[in-house]
Amino acid sequence: SLDMPHLSWGTASATAWQIDQGRMHVQGSLQALQAEAQARIGQGRASAHVQTRLSAQRADPATGSWQGQLHSAIVDAVLPMAAPAAPFNGQARLSDAVNWQWHSTPMATTLRWEAGAVRLQGPTPAPATRQARRSWSAGEWSATPAVTSSRGAARLDDLPLTWLPGLIGPEFQSDVLLRGDVNWTLQDQP
Repeated sequence: SLDMPHLSWGTASATAWQIDQGRMHVQGSLQALQAEAQARIGQGRASAHVQTRLSAQRADPATGSWQGQLHSAIVDAVLPMAAPAAPFNGQARLSDAVNWQWHSTPMATTLRWEAGAVRLQGPTPAPATRQARRSWSAGEWSATPAVTSSRGAARLDDLPLTWLPGLIGPEFQSDVLLRGDVNWTLQDQP
């Protein structure tokens, strides 16, 4: 177990990043382990409380290959808004467990993930039952000495326009729900 009561980094106190009430618990062996972590992460008046639980097993003891599952993840965020608006409070929660694989050799590293979804709960005065959904398809990120690349796809369903802090003012009322797809292929060569 690791407890981290407080960690701060950055030069100015208003822009310094802070981790408070951090805790990580790992059990098992270096061949198969389970981990739980939680922390409050903040910068200035913005903060998020993060909780997650995952498991991992060595896929091949001779290499740097791992496979596992992200069992749960919850993020409760508070974002400051310009006066006179109240802070934006929202929550993102992993809908179902997501499988992943990590493979690393001296010449390449690859992370692959399976499809998954996150339920988003926005601030009041939105109806308490209103939830948006962000889902993604299987994808991957890889890096070699010559190229870093990523590919994947995501979908957003029923995100109220009023949940986007800074996009519209608090006096604006709207029933507009955002929906859409994003597909990406990125490649970066040094």
